[in-house]
Order: sequence, then C-alpha cells, then structure tokens
Amino acid sequence: MDSVAQRRKAVLYLIFAAVLWSTGGVMIKAINWSPISILAGRSIFSSILFLIYLRRLPSHFTPWKITASGAYFASMSLTLTLQLPSNQTSRMVPYLLRSSVSC
Repeated sequence: MDSVAQRRKAVLYLIFAAVLWSTGGVMIKAINWSPISILAGRSIFSSILFLIYLRRLPSHFTPWKITASGAYFASMSLTLTLQLPSNQTSRMVPYLLRSSVSC
C-alpha cells in the first residue's frame, strides 16, 4: 500500500471513531439498562475487539499499557456518571477527575 492509501484509510478510521464517540452519550441515555450492565457490555465488547486486533493475550505490562488502563477506567467511570441523575453526577465528577489524573 502506498502512503496515500494508508492516509485515506487512517482518515476513514478516525471519522468512524469520532462518530462512534460522539453518539456514545446519546446511546447510553437512550437505552434503559442499569449502569453496571452498560459497563459490562462495553467492557466485553472492547475486550473482544482488542483480542481480535492483538491476536494474543498481552504477556507483560508497559507504562503505556498501564496508562491506557487508567484512561479506560476513567472512561468507564464517566459512563456510570452519565446514567446517574444530575445532582449525583455533580457530586461524583470531582472524585473521578482526581482518580483519572492520578493514574
């Protein structure tokens, strides 16, 4: 593949990721599942995609993998806060910000 084809493919993947990311909050509000069920479903789905992409289980941990797991934890915590009523969300967000910065 030449670099132009690779660039176009990368741009399409970025657009696809941006569309999925921007519709995530709307979809979470639209379904009537408990926050834990949503978390479990997202975790299982993303784990399967990562295993397909990697084609093996990771054997060692690097600083990048630890940072990625911290970011994933912050993302899943945000999923929980989107399901809570707004008064509970406003109390929970400062704690989540502190935990995501410390990771």
